[in-house]
Amino acid sequence: MLPRFAPGCQVAYIDDTDHKHGAVDPALLDELGISLKAREKAPDVIAWDAKRGWLFLMEAASTHGPVDVTRKNELHELFSEQWDKIVLVSCFPDRKTMQKYLALLAWETEAWCADTPDHMMHFNGSRFMGPYGE
Repeated sequence: MLPRFAPGCQVAYIDDTDHKHGAVDPALLDELGISLKAREKAPDVIAWDAKRGWLFLMEAASTHGPVDVTRKNELHELFSEQWDKIVLVSCFPDRKTMQKYLALLAWETEAWCADTPDHMMHFNGSRFMGPYGE
């Protein structure tokens, strides 16, 4: 998703399922003012698009579910100081998997499927893919 929709992004964090060995760029997280004290609440991927000033929070929806209203609220609490830069993306392996979660996806989020990587679905809001702020 990132090479297609946010080329040049820096990946600051990639979680693993047991929250023990995720790849972390602590210098970039510090630069962005992000503290991941509660790693179990962190999104699966955090990526910084310095060119646009956007912070992508991505969830691998087939493992822990998509960005639904509850998850959006959790992420808002965790990233309240960066919220005006946040782009929320639910990532799916394919459209069939996305279909199972479609009714749960929060408004003002994006959905991407690995089997159709050149396309992004946008769920309402004032613009296609970008932070919405407060």
